[in-house]
Amino acid sequence: MEAILQRAENYTWEVPANGRLTLVLEPNVTVVNVFESKYRQLGTTAIHSHTVGFRSEIVGGVMRQHRYRRRIVASKEDLVARSYWEQELTLDGKLSGEPSECCLAEQPIEVYAAGEYYEIAANEIHQSVPEDGTVTLVTRQYLTNPRCVSMFWPYTPLAPGAKPSGKIIPQPAASEVIADVISCALSTWF
Repeated sequence: MEAILQRAENYTWEVPANGRLTLVLEPNVTVVNVFESKYRQLGTTAIHSHTVGFRSEIVGGVMRQHRYRRRIVASKEDLVARSYWEQELTLDGKLSGEPSECCLAEQPIEVYAAGEYYEIAANEIHQSVPEDGTVTLVTRQYLTNPRCVSMFWPYTPLAPGAKPSGKIIPQPAASEVIADVISCALSTWF
């Protein structure tokens, strides 16, 4: 992995909205992610689900994993304290339907360091919070027929016509961004 990072400029990296560089090693199966929070786009939703399950190995760095479970609301106070909006997002990045309220309970935070891994099941609700420079190797597990994912954001009264930001389709990363993010990863973790 270090050899790939040292020659990062020779590869085509993508920049999704959540502050990471992504390099596809095996189309739709294996990817390398390198995280840097300053490239996270404002207004993007961090709590989400996936269309497929995956295993993420921490190559360098630290990853905090926040998992959420749907809850049945026991009281009005519980609803306000743990309510979120949920909206489906199609695979082509379009919002589907109207946002709906849901109640999520956060599970204990999991912390993973270099050499460790975690797995996320298809449709599992989670939020990944990496330290800057963290490098992961993700292997996707296609066990289902993907249709859409869900995005979640904290509940506040929704103004008429308001909705979350749509999915931002990954774009090729600029050489300056690649150099900056990879430099952080190499100097911090390798």
